[in-house]
Amino acid sequence: MIAPVGMGDTVIVRVEVTEKQDRDRLLLACTCRNQHGKVVIEGEARVIAPRDKVCRPRVVLTEVHLHVQGAQYARLIAATEGRAPIRTAVVRPCDVLLVRGGLVWQCKGWSTRGCEAQPVWKNRSETNVLP
Repeated sequence: MIAPVGMGDTVIVRVEVTEKQDRDRLLLACTCRNQHGKVVIEGEARVIAPRDKVCRPRVVLTEVHLHVQGAQYARLIAATEGRAPIRTAVVRPCDVLLVRGGLVWQCKGWSTRGCEAQPVWKNRSETNVLP
């Protein structure tokens, strides 16, 4: 793969026989270009050619649905439309010392940024909360 291929892109495939090897073996040069003529895939394939000519009727392929980046997130956000916000907290993983330090700051009233509700430990002494 040389370049990405996205939804709605047109891919033009060219396969050329570059070498006929012993018996029914062929070396093929394969190139895929997008609608702008930019090479997106390039390589070689060693194949075994059929001994008899193969003719197959043209078939209409079913529609293919590829993963769209961010689709799951968009569905999640859409599911919350019209609903009242809920209070949440985001805590990133860290060590016990950092968590205790943050609790000390909040208990001493040095920082309440982002905190609208009073913490459950407001009536406890610091020594009971932070061993």
